[in-house]
Amino acid sequence: MSITILYMRRPDGSYVIDHLGNPYHVIDSDPLFAECEATYGSDASYPDEPQPKEPEVFTFAEPADRLAELEARIAALEAGA
Repeated sequence: MSITILYMRRPDGSYVIDHLGNPYHVIDSDPLFAECEATYGSDASYPDEPQPKEPEVFTFAEPADRLAELEARIAALEAGA
């Protein structure tokens, strides 16, 4: 079986491979882990798994500012400007 590594170095030492066209997480108790180790264990050319980005913090000030701007434009249009 041919294994294609997508992300080699996860923080827990496991692998993410392409399995039947889908990402598959291979942990150390998986039968495929030994094959991953034998094939790619010392190869550092594969990327680390990307870390999740920090979520944007939603504030109510931004929509309130935008609402005030839209209300001013509506008022100007109603006034015939």
